Amino acid sequence: MKYITKEVRIGIAGIIALCVLVYGINWLKGIHMFQPSSYFYAKFQNVNGLTKSSPVFADGVRVGIVRDIFYDYTNPGNVVVEVELDTELRIPKGSSAELVSELMGGVRMNISPYDFQLQFTFASDKLAELDRKLALLYSTREGTMPLDREFGINMDFVDMPPEVAKSLYVAEITKKTAQFIPEVRVQSVEWTHGGEGQFFPKVVITSA
Repeated sequence: MKYITKEVRIGIAGIIALCVLVYGINWLKGIHMFQPSSYFYAKFQNVNGLTKSSPVFADGVRVGIVRDIFYDYTNPGNVVVEVELDTELRIPKGSSAELVSELMGGVRMNISPYDFQLQFTFASDKLAELDRKLALLYSTREGTMPLDREFGINMDFVDMPPEVAKSLYVAEITKKTAQFIPEVRVQSVEWTHGGEGQFFPKVVITSA
């Protein structure tokens, strides 16, 4: 009967320890090596602050991570971001992605897997700060912010008839803007039809 030598046992233990270490490092980064994933690519003109392993959210829920970032040399002025998403997430036609600065620092990517997009119009010098605050508020689903469950937008309107959804959307962002960003107010919301049942709101913001 042959026995495994001491050297072989040490080698096997070393390989197991290395595998556990690699898995642990990836787990801390949010990478689940044995979980099925889907890969998508998004283009941006500026990804300042975004890094590999940055979180990706949809409706305020984490659904993936950034796997890679590289410059598009065939199309100068564009940066390509490779995103790993949960396989259960469906990305319909007309979806968009945006980069949002978080309140505690860092940058995350928000995916809007429904046919609503936002534009902001300001009449002040604080464009960048207001844009950051509004983008974070409007892209966060109510109930998903750990320290403030009321922060964000109630998205129950998404699956409702278009006219009802638009009315509820306007009422919701008007209320939440006044509640969380009192220095501004929603002046108006203008809608355009993008075809295939898509509606795009343009949110006009002015000083309170």
